[in-house]
Amino acid sequence: MIFDPLLPDFNFYDGEETVTGGLNYYGAKLGNIFSTAFELETASKDLCLRFKQTWTDNMTLAETPVVEPYSGPNYTKNTFSPDLDKFRMDSLNKDTIALLSRRAFEVATSTPGVNVYLNDKPLPINNFKEYLDLCLKGKVDCLGAQLKCVFEAVNERWDIAVAVSEHGLQQISLANKCCTTKGGRHVDYITEREIKKDVKAMRVNLASMKNDRMETILNDLDDKFMC
Repeated sequence: MIFDPLLPDFNFYDGEETVTGGLNYYGAKLGNIFSTAFELETASKDLCLRFKQTWTDNMTLAETPVVEPYSGPNYTKNTFSPDLDKFRMDSLNKDTIALLSRRAFEVATSTPGVNVYLNDKPLPINNFKEYLDLCLKGKVDCLGAQLKCVFEAVNERWDIAVAVSEHGLQQISLANKCCTTKGGRHVDYITEREIKKDVKAMRVNLASMKNDRMETILNDLDDKFMC
């Protein structure tokens, strides 16, 4: 149901609040459709069984699934060969590789306790703070010191960090484990409150502040969010 039919006759976890991106596992199914070969392997420690199945020719051909006895930890593994002809490509270009690599880092950021590998090498991050440290690596402040951020894990849903920016307002954010490159309401929500907090700390009356001064404070922020 997760990896093959596009239109199942029920909703996954119907009535249950979700905090992830996506829609009924279309990502996995579309990955299957746009692959010349797609192999699924999943195992259950409790059931002591392992399931294997392979699809080929853009999910049009499905081999007979194999269920066999298994003793070991739970896992799920997908192996696929992208159908590059569908994308008018002979090979993965550097931009696509960079995008896939970035997504691997985002997955590592969003799944604490899970080891994520890229090209057989473990990624050196396991939470949002480590992700931010990696983003700021090599960047310096006006005194030439390594740029650092003020970080707070507010609750299980919100991680927030603020750093100094010399190039206007910049933001790095993820919502429901998905990168939000253009920001969004979650970024606006925190940014507005950060400005009010800064203004209050400087004992400036927000009601009398001119727009250009508000913009000055805004441009000094470099915000990072994960929610």
